[in-house]
Amino acid sequence: NGVQVRGAYWMPAYGGLFADLDRAAARVFEMTLGSSVRVIPVPCAESQRRDGALHCSISVLPRP
Repeated sequence: NGVQVRGAYWMPAYGGLFADLDRAAARVFEMTLGSSVRVIPVPCAESQRRDGALHCSISVLPRP
């Protein structure tokens, strides 16, 4: 449920007890997407508890 744009991937993250898993997931995304894509963890646990997450929260993404 992340969002990928040119040069970046916004990764939904839980934090708290799941912070280690967030970091592990970010490392996997970094290795998979390569060094040209910056992985940005975005805390969105509350949105995920409400059946949504990062991708669901974005309605319009401005062009760079």
